[in-house]
Amino acid sequence: MVDMHTKMADKSLFFYPGSKRVMYWYILKYIIPNKNNFIYYHSNKYSNFYDLFTGSAFLSINSNCKNIYANDINPSLIDLFQTLQTNPIDLLKFVKILCDEYLECNDRDKAKQYYRNIKQEFNARLTSKDRIPYYLFLLLNSFKGFIDFRADGQVSGQPSFHWSNRENPRFRDKQQHIEFIDTKIERIENIVINQPDFENINFTCKEFNDIEIKQDSLVFLDPPYHETILSYFNKDKDEEFQMQVFNKAKEIHDSGSHFIATNYSTSFIMDLYQKFNPVIINSYNKNNNFNKEEMFCSNIPELHHHIF
Repeated sequence: MVDMHTKMADKSLFFYPGSKRVMYWYILKYIIPNKNNFIYYHSNKYSNFYDLFTGSAFLSINSNCKNIYANDINPSLIDLFQTLQTNPIDLLKFVKILCDEYLECNDRDKAKQYYRNIKQEFNARLTSKDRIPYYLFLLLNSFKGFIDFRADGQVSGQPSFHWSNRENPRFRDKQQHIEFIDTKIERIENIVINQPDFENINFTCKEFNDIEIKQDSLVFLDPPYHETILSYFNKDKDEEFQMQVFNKAKEIHDSGSHFIATNYSTSFIMDLYQKFNPVIINSYNKNNNFNKEEMFCSNIPELHHHIF
C-alpha cells in the first residue's frame, strides 16, 4: 500500500509557517484524485480551486482541479512562485551556489555572518525580483521557514538556523542539513520542472477579500490563526480579521460554492463558525513534539459524514 503521508509530503516545496502537511488527511482527500486507490470524492467536481492564504502552496500544488488560484499577501512569496514557473533552472542553480557557500563555512560565527549577508542582499533588492534567490535561500536555511519581516518588507531578526552542533532532536547537524538542502532542491526541481501542472497555477498577491470567487469553486481558507501573530499586537484587530475571513466563508456559501476552513479551535472561532458545525482535530506533529487542537469546518454537506 502507498504511504499517503509520504506521497503528499514529497510535493511540498519548502517549509513555511502554517503549512497543511500535518492536516492533509482531512483536506487533501477532497482535492486530490484517487491515483493510488485512495479516497477520490470531490476533486473532479469543481471547475476552480482557490487557496486564499496559500503559504507554501502545498494544497494548490497537490490539487487536481481544472483551474487553480493560489493567493498570498506576501509579495516575495508570490514572486518566488512566479519565478519558479518562468525561470526555475537559473534560480535553483544560483540558490544551490549560495547554499554550498553557506554550508562550507567551517564555524558558526562565519555561518552567522554569511546568513546576515544574505539578509542584507535581500533587503537591498526589495523592489526587484533579483531578491528572489536570497529569499529562497532564507526559506531553505531558516528554522521551519520562519523569517522575521518588518512592516516595510525587510528581513530582520537573528539567524534562525536549521542546523546546529547541539544535540537537539529538533535540529539537524550540519551533515544532515547538507543532505536536506540537496534533497529539497531536487524535490523543487522535480515539481516545478517535471510536473507541467505547476506552471498552470495562477499565483496572485492580493488581499483575500479582493479575490472574486467564480461559480463552481472549492475555496480553502487557512488564514493566520486566531491568537497567534495578530493577537500579539492587537486582540481586537485579530478578532476583526477573523470575522472578515468568516464573512468570506459565508459569502462563498451563499453563492453556492463550497469552502474548507481551518483555524485554532478557540472558543471565539468555534462560536464564529457554529452554523457550519466545526469539528476539532488534534494536529500532532511528531517531528516537533507539538500538539495543538485545530478547527476544521466546511459547508460541503457530506464532508463530515465521510471523514468523521
